[in-house]
Amino acid sequence: MRYRRPMSEKAPFARAEAARRAGDTAAARRLYAAVPRDAPMRPEACYNCGVLALDAGQPAAALVPLREAVAARPDDPDMLHALGVCLRQLGRPEAALNALRLAHAAGAAGPAAAADLAMATGESGDWAAAAEALFADRQHWPGNARLANAHGRALAHGQAHAAAADAFRSAVALAPGFLAARRNLAAAWQRLGYMAEARAQWEAVLARRPDDAEARFGRATVRLAQGDWAEGFADYEARRRLPRCVIQRVTEHLQY
Repeated sequence: MRYRRPMSEKAPFARAEAARRAGDTAAARRLYAAVPRDAPMRPEACYNCGVLALDAGQPAAALVPLREAVAARPDDPDMLHALGVCLRQLGRPEAALNALRLAHAAGAAGPAAAADLAMATGESGDWAAAAEALFADRQHWPGNARLANAHGRALAHGQAHAAAADAFRSAVALAPGFLAARRNLAAAWQRLGYMAEARAQWEAVLARRPDDAEARFGRATVRLAQGDWAEGFADYEARRRLPRCVIQRVTEHLQY
């Protein structure tokens, strides 16, 4: 998602924008929130504040400023898209789907907007339609790993696990560092009974992120299935010793 910039350095939220550019996101969020309600750039300040909260993994904190931004700019595709993303992360798929449809109608474009709309469609109960939309999106943006990963998820929800594994493999080939796709590919291999392939993907995740709770758990189950009892239980113990915040963070951002 894009940030909005002030039209002039004399704009009320120029200090907030300067803090964001300097990497001080806490100060930026505080300064955006302090922009007066009657200031011309108040909706943009709310939008930027909400996007910063989303980037920090705090959708609950993003909801109020994003709703205020959309109330003031109901036809703005970026603001509607951000609100839809926020609602998806909060587990409210029907409300997210409504916001993302409005964003699409307002002109939201690009693979991220397409993926979010399709995933909200699936999360609202129609995974077949989501898979169909994502297949078409992948033809339009053939080199996009996020779309390939989302397509795999939609296929997996439809129990098409072999096709899902192919989509996840494409995502990993396009972006080897895309850990969500690697986790999904590992899980797909496990469902299909390909334990060696699953183990290789879990280990690739752990090579990049040793504290990845989901990968620890996944590799443990594979090791046990392969008869490596000592190593499997060692992985279980390693995962159990991880701080709760690490387990929660990885689980919440596991698939997409």
